[in-house]
Amino acid sequence: MARLITVRGIGDSPQQFPLDRDEIVLGRIPNVHLRLESREVSRRHARIVRVNDRYYLEDLASSNGTYVNGMRIQDRIELRDQDQIRIGPFVLRFESSDTGEAQPLIRAEVTVHSSNVDLFRLDAERKLKAVLEISHQLSGSLDLDAILPRLLQALMRLFMQADRGLILLVENGQLMARAAISRDETRDGPAYSRSVVRRVLEEGVGLVAENVAGDFRFDMMQSVNRLNVRSFLCVPLKTSEGHPVGVVQLDTFRVNQPFTKDDLHLATALALHAGAVIENARLHAELLRQERVQHELMLARKIQEGFLPNDFDQVPQGLELYARVCPATEVSGDFYDFQQLSPTRLAFTIADVVGKGIPAALYMTATRTLCRHLATTAASPTSLLDQLNAVLYEDNQTMMFATVLHGVIDAHSGEAILASAGHPTPLVRRRNGIVEHVVARPGRPIGAFPMPVQAEDARICLEPGDTLLLFTDGAVEAPHPVTQERYGIERLAQQFGSLPANQTLEKWCDRLRREVANYTRGSGMGDDITLLLVRRQAS
Repeated sequence: MARLITVRGIGDSPQQFPLDRDEIVLGRIPNVHLRLESREVSRRHARIVRVNDRYYLEDLASSNGTYVNGMRIQDRIELRDQDQIRIGPFVLRFESSDTGEAQPLIRAEVTVHSSNVDLFRLDAERKLKAVLEISHQLSGSLDLDAILPRLLQALMRLFMQADRGLILLVENGQLMARAAISRDETRDGPAYSRSVVRRVLEEGVGLVAENVAGDFRFDMMQSVNRLNVRSFLCVPLKTSEGHPVGVVQLDTFRVNQPFTKDDLHLATALALHAGAVIENARLHAELLRQERVQHELMLARKIQEGFLPNDFDQVPQGLELYARVCPATEVSGDFYDFQQLSPTRLAFTIADVVGKGIPAALYMTATRTLCRHLATTAASPTSLLDQLNAVLYEDNQTMMFATVLHGVIDAHSGEAILASAGHPTPLVRRRNGIVEHVVARPGRPIGAFPMPVQAEDARICLEPGDTLLLFTDGAVEAPHPVTQERYGIERLAQQFGSLPANQTLEKWCDRLRREVANYTRGSGMGDDITLLLVRRQAS
């Protein structure tokens, strides 16, 4: 399907508009197909008509005219691949779905590599001086948007026969026009042959062609012919390791001033240096982007940590509680929560959102907020999970889900009621050090299905000195770096039972976390690890 690509005037980055109708009207008013908001654009300025898979552009008696490749059109004109359309301050590039293109007649080609001694064989002094001038022009900045225009301006001074210049860079697998310059301001950015550019990139060669407009092999290159391009040279831009990052193309419209093979050698030598400069600018931009991302993630982590309660003294008398989240990345999809429902009753929750990073953290925030709200009115943990699931599923367009374990404990009687929505069941360490598995039917995860979770309330009694351990699967699924064997719930239970009885819950939590880290031998966590411990104090 053909499309229009924004070149100038719409947004900071290129946008695509598919030509999926038989008629596409461009103009200033809201009800046109492609709205271009500017006083220089008429209400209904121009239209593109599709006839038998061919696309035609016509001006709709606009005040300021419609231009194709710098020339104002009077009648309906057939659009060709890479044609540039200018309407007021806006420039759009037409791309057809037809990838067939005739190969131009190449007059000379050269291998673009720093080891190619032919590049400086003739007139070495002038070429070295040109390289130094380019180096001076490009120094002092690591901003790609500043470097590329400077490069083209320097090239236009060196190649006086050049009428226009273009730099195309490979970005996200697509070739994008990043800079253009013309001696004639009435002309828009140059058209180019995709087959030529593809060859330059794939083969790593510089090419020069002359007498383009008069060569029958250019008959299918209507975008180039319509602009009266007589000669062009195209050379690749490469990184220091030889990877292509784009091309530089220079065009001339003058009949008797074609580019020569020596011009190609000079342009190639300059492009080798420019490619390294562009690589450094891109690496600098990527470093800045990563620093911004890290800063944003750090802020996100602080915000997320602010949601997790850390005043562990705010529990009913007779109970102790401690919890910690250990994120696998900067932010976590795990969370814990607790809140006092009455002088003797404490609600507590542990959850694990599928995935990691920012999406999981956002889903975690929503889940935690809803769970905290429902805990004050839910008749039981199972009822809370069903209500939570119903609310999250209704607006869950991303189809993310979470495993959740929610419980309520009475400090006076020691009775705890637990319910699991796909979450690992907890462990209980009795006062004598014996560890038991809590038997609770794990229902479905939260947010994934419209039907009830189908969990069941499990009741246990904590005697004075007993401790309940809740955990996320990151603690039991941590792999051994050699055998890849999981840490496992039995190993966790064994470590839980071996902890010194006279230590605080905080030290117990640290010991359990370190044991998992020792098992993985510092190879890093593959998933978030969250631990929550509730102890009934000994009388």
